[in-house]
Amino acid sequence: MKKEGKTMGRIVIVLLLMGFIISALSLVIAAEGTVETRWDNNGGDGVNPYCFHDNSGGASWAYPESGFSPVMNDCYKEVVASGRNDCCPSGYVCDINTDKCISSLVGDCGDYKTPADCNNDEARVAVVSVNIKTGNRGYCMGFTIDEWDFGAVHCINSTGNCACLWKNGKCTANYNITKFCTDGAEEPVGTCSFSISELTNCSAGFRKMIWTATWSPGTKPVDASCDDGEKTVPCPAQLNFSSIEGIIIAVVLIIILYLVMRKKRAKPSEVKRKKKR
Repeated sequence: MKKEGKTMGRIVIVLLLMGFIISALSLVIAAEGTVETRWDNNGGDGVNPYCFHDNSGGASWAYPESGFSPVMNDCYKEVVASGRNDCCPSGYVCDINTDKCISSLVGDCGDYKTPADCNNDEARVAVVSVNIKTGNRGYCMGFTIDEWDFGAVHCINSTGNCACLWKNGKCTANYNITKFCTDGAEEPVGTCSFSISELTNCSAGFRKMIWTATWSPGTKPVDASCDDGEKTVPCPAQLNFSSIEGIIIAVVLIIILYLVMRKKRAKPSEVKRKKKR
């Protein structure tokens, strides 16, 4: 009976270890995947790629003729059509030394909990935050929402200057609208601020986000996407297993688990030896 018990215990341990290995490897595979995106030529110059973010926070390099390419293991470009030289999904930042997207633990401006982290926004989360809330119209790269002629002068209202800013005790996602005219006139029109009013816990890799939009000063332009809303979005990555380092971590954890369980099995025999003495 004792031998059968030991055999059964070893089988359980092996099954636990196998389950842990499979779980770890599934994280490796999942991290390498990319969110499906649609073609959108905002920001392109017809020659070089640019970073495209879809409504769910996914990212891809967008090429004028060949479409999209993944960014997880190719996140930095020397030459781009517009914007920054790096491109990663929400919740990741680009490590230019390895050319890989790594976890930032932040998926939205609302995830920042201190004024310093919010206003510094090293992860450039503001771009993704604004894109999600404005239907991915390219507001951070410059989007013309209105244009008109005043005699011989042509004017437009253009979006831009996305940033995470600390306002009223929260980190908000912001974009500005500025009026530009062909006679050289340039003046600010206003700023839209998105404040997270509810952010649910992660469930199956997703969370629900509800936000409130505030326009200031004065009356917002009719075409400005500065409205309250809600959306289900991917959770920020908690641990990046997309490289060999992730596999090493998994192996180390397996070894630790094995040693702990082996130590527990050894204790009864140690007690018996002490009694004999």
